[in-house]
Amino acid sequence: MSLQRRFKKPAVATLSQPEPDGRLNLIGFERVRRYLDVSRSTLLRYIYSRKLNAIKLDGGWKFHWSDIDRFIQRRMQRAA
Repeated sequence: MSLQRRFKKPAVATLSQPEPDGRLNLIGFERVRRYLDVSRSTLLRYIYSRKLNAIKLDGGWKFHWSDIDRFIQRRMQRAA
């Protein structure tokens, strides 16, 4: 079985979405990396160049869903 069939991109619904009371869940580095389908070094470059907002928490990078969504929207606008 090919790697592409075994490791599919997660659907948007599998990522943390805002809670009904308005709180935002944080998403971990590896989950965002797989969702964006980029390498570890590319995601770190996005963070350090401030193209993607992230929070260093408990020794790892965490992201808000709204920041990921905004990042994707900006990338799509540039491609158009």
